[in-house]
Amino acid sequence: MNISFTEKLEHGWQVFNEGNVEEALKIVSEIEKLQNLTPIENLKYHVLKGVGFLWTGNFEKSLTIAKNIEKEGVKLGNPLLSIEAISLIKFCCSGSVRINLASASLIR
Repeated sequence: MNISFTEKLEHGWQVFNEGNVEEALKIVSEIEKLQNLTPIENLKYHVLKGVGFLWTGNFEKSLTIAKNIEKEGVKLGNPLLSIEAISLIKFCCSGSVRINLASASLIR
């Protein structure tokens, strides 16, 4: 895994867990600029992006991201990403912003 990617993703989750969603989404923008991400790295940062959109009330964007993560996670044989995506879809569809981030830590 790209060390720069790992550091940025960990930092993104850290600031998100501290309640700074906007800063986490800025970090997502930085990650998007990185080149040569593996397919799994790409999906992992999209989980943070989808959760960030969920917490900012942008349910439609979050749902779109979650559906893509679930589909690609299945293709890549990564059940943890698929489970995370299904959880995100559930919250997007319910309009709820209560989320248990314990499962997010499993995919980092």
